[in-house]
Amino acid sequence: DDDRKFLMYLRNKYHLKLYTTKDTVLLKSNSYKIDQIDSHKLGIDNIHIKDGNIHMLGNFISYFNEDNIQIKIIKNVSDNIINVYPAKQINYSQDIRKTKKYLSVDWRYNYNFELIVPLCENECEMMFQVTYDNGNVQRSFNPNVTYKKNTGLNYIHNFIQDNKVINLDKSTIKVSDSSKLIFIKNEIDNMRKIFKDKKEGYKDALLVRGIYLLTHPIMKNKKIWLLNDRLDSSDDNAKHLFDYIIKQEDNINKYYVIGKDCDDYKIMKKEYKNIVAYGSLKHKILFLYNQKIISSFLNFTYHNPFFKQEKDYRQLYGNLVNSSIYFLQHGVTARNANHFKRFSNELSLILATSDKEKEFIDDTFNYPKETTQTLGFPRYDNLTDDSKKEIIYMPTWRSYLDKNEEMFKNSNFFKSMNELLNDKKLLGLLDKHGYTLKFKPHPELLKYVELFDLSEDVKISTDEPYQQLFKEGSILISDFSSVLFDFAYLKKPIIYYQPHDDHQYEDSYFSYEDMGFGRVIKDKEKLVDVIAEYIRNDCKMEDVYVERVNSFYKYTDRNNCKRVYEWLKRN
Repeated sequence: DDDRKFLMYLRNKYHLKLYTTKDTVLLKSNSYKIDQIDSHKLGIDNIHIKDGNIHMLGNFISYFNEDNIQIKIIKNVSDNIINVYPAKQINYSQDIRKTKKYLSVDWRYNYNFELIVPLCENECEMMFQVTYDNGNVQRSFNPNVTYKKNTGLNYIHNFIQDNKVINLDKSTIKVSDSSKLIFIKNEIDNMRKIFKDKKEGYKDALLVRGIYLLTHPIMKNKKIWLLNDRLDSSDDNAKHLFDYIIKQEDNINKYYVIGKDCDDYKIMKKEYKNIVAYGSLKHKILFLYNQKIISSFLNFTYHNPFFKQEKDYRQLYGNLVNSSIYFLQHGVTARNANHFKRFSNELSLILATSDKEKEFIDDTFNYPKETTQTLGFPRYDNLTDDSKKEIIYMPTWRSYLDKNEEMFKNSNFFKSMNELLNDKKLLGLLDKHGYTLKFKPHPELLKYVELFDLSEDVKISTDEPYQQLFKEGSILISDFSSVLFDFAYLKKPIIYYQPHDDHQYEDSYFSYEDMGFGRVIKDKEKLVDVIAEYIRNDCKMEDVYVERVNSFYKYTDRNNCKRVYEWLKRN
């Protein structure tokens, strides 16, 4: 539709004119109607209650210039009292939420907004209003509202939180007081709707919601935190934080969620009782009562038991979910990261290791400044220097090579890796001094490992935890990987081996040459010479890089778990 309308605009020699009627505003190119302001719906990305306010994120898409759009909430408190709350416009860094251009012409405008409205003390009704105002023409209308999938409210349009019932209508939000009887009636009505509509997954939903209703008197006041990393491993920030907080006596019920088929699940079950299998009935019930999702990943499929890769059942449960997401990260953010989408992930915490990192996140992703906290990664507390005569080679994956095997095999990326792993001078040097070269392929690279001509002197590391590699390695060679930040924390030598300019990042505050923790090398022969130099000097990081490490990380005291835990308790 965008293409067709723009072609008509071109065909009519860039003619675009505003027309008004009594009720609306139209945009035409000659006689062809491009747009009508009140034909659009308002989309809500996120809605939750916090500190006595309803917080909403959303967007309004149209062909009308966003500079002339105003969005507000009209709150009818009583017959005599009407309050107005204007939205704040937000500019996101992701292309999907930017104005769409054709031939450098701004065409389809994406007005992203945030609304914060105080809750009513008693009952009230709130109505959305969109106004077009270009200084000469002003028209307002009450749009129909859609609640997007990640709100969990696109099917059942009500939820209860902070003793308030929030009913979401097509264009209004009705707020009223809740009670035990209202809660039960509300939930029975929702279950009847689910049974009547018989959407896929409805039987499980009725079972889970039935258990939720029966257990609510016992569970509603319990403090519950759910922690997770990946489903197939437990070697990241959430696991290291869990090891610490499970020992704290604070009347908080903490659980670590992991896939049941994972080896780490069996190991952790022997050590702790609060280990929960992802997707189990126990996980589903706990998830509905949970206050905090504490995760090193933002993938919904890692922590939400109602959302798997192949099926999305969130709409059957969404109105019961009131948990907030606390993002521990799994790597230092040094560049514009696509997973930071505030419109789909309204986070209560983004954990940072450096004030430079926090400043970059604050300036780039439009989260409130108090969201990002420089407290340090929990896993760093358990990083120790147990160096062995091992050199770790850990290149970053190139997503553009994921097309087919032939493309990968003919790439300069593969050739440069294979040449390094088979370099006779390097292997001879390591053999002479008793060192081992360990090749740690990226998970996406594992499927191509058999293409490498690896000698017996090179060890492939597939199952070793990253922490073990960092502890035991004496030198780390990589190109752009975020694992370099973990290794640097131990103040052991790092080499940035970047033979190709094929992995450029835009919008990064981190300069490898000016801020990096080691030398940037482009040439294989030079790389071998630098490795030899480090071996002769007992693999010591140079003072200039030690100073850079000290200036980058805010904390190196190994009290990150304590800091994060205390912040979580307060927030």
